[in-house]
Amino acid sequence: MKKVYLDHHATSPIDEDVLKAMMPFFNQTFGNPASLHIMGEDAKEAVEHAREQVAEIINAQADNVFFTNSATEANNIVLNCFDSILTTNSEHSSIIECIKHLKKTKHIKAYTLKIEKDGTIDILKLRRLLSSNRPELFSVIFANNEIGTIHNIYDIGELCAKYKVLLHTDATQAVGKTDINVDEMNIFALTMSGHKIYGPKGVGALYVRNPNQLDPIIYGGFQNTFSSGTQNVPAIVGIGEACEIMIKNKSENNRIESLRNYLWEILSSELDDIFINGTMKNRLPNNLNITIVGVQAKVLAMGLDDVIVSGGSACQSGLTKPSHVIRAIKSPHPDCAVRISLGRFTTEEEIRYAAKRIIETVNAIRSK
Repeated sequence: MKKVYLDHHATSPIDEDVLKAMMPFFNQTFGNPASLHIMGEDAKEAVEHAREQVAEIINAQADNVFFTNSATEANNIVLNCFDSILTTNSEHSSIIECIKHLKKTKHIKAYTLKIEKDGTIDILKLRRLLSSNRPELFSVIFANNEIGTIHNIYDIGELCAKYKVLLHTDATQAVGKTDINVDEMNIFALTMSGHKIYGPKGVGALYVRNPNQLDPIIYGGFQNTFSSGTQNVPAIVGIGEACEIMIKNKSENNRIESLRNYLWEILSSELDDIFINGTMKNRLPNNLNITIVGVQAKVLAMGLDDVIVSGGSACQSGLTKPSHVIRAIKSPHPDCAVRISLGRFTTEEEIRYAAKRIIETVNAIRSK
């Protein structure tokens, strides 16, 4: 069997229909969307169509959607515009590192809400922090990229509205996997990425309710974005098409969740001292984050040469210390947490094979 890819939280393979939609914009409809001639107008029309596709998946207005080079860039655009920010201790590194930088360079006020042991947010604790510190912005990941916890953005948004705090959410892992409605959730800004939803790398999207409240991070020309420069039309077309396909294939999440549960059933029945990190109640359908006691995640990942899993976020893969998310939930074995993430093209046969190989490798490691 070919390699079984179970690291879709890091990146996903591009959908063939997405690639097909992108191709003409490399060498046929290759005009600059800012140009006034017919080729520029054709490119601009493609960008506007992609804007509508992205807006639809989050139930937003297309005029409030802007394209960036990544979700990381989009996150930085949002955070750079505020002087006091509340976040959690389980955010993506693009949030954590940006806030660290802003504290040093702009001396912003930053507050941190600690998540619970199951990865969730205690609304009462959040209320206390919002009421006592009154930050300008609360930045919280919609669905955690490591343990898969989906936060209750409805309740969080309602609370933010009560205390007049703007809500930003990094929805990179959530888009297409759970329902998102920026108005009903009282979301001020939302960020996402193309390559997590079977689209191309190097493109992200930013929804912002009131664009006048944010400033560009790169200046030089108006391209209807907060990061000036000629727009990457093929990639923008790709993220738009990827969103449309996700909407059409919404039911696939049920199949993926069933496969995820099937994998957990096999592993938990065959291996001792294994447990789930996070909660199974509100979890991304494709996420399984487990601790296998006595087996370091990096050793397991390296031993599985034909099954691709990870020990945490790809953005932190070069670090030797355990994931900050796993440490935030106070895992007693932080270096043994393995992240497994399924995708649209994952099959039952692959899950059976992956389970077999994981069990074999774990037993081999434990026997040494």
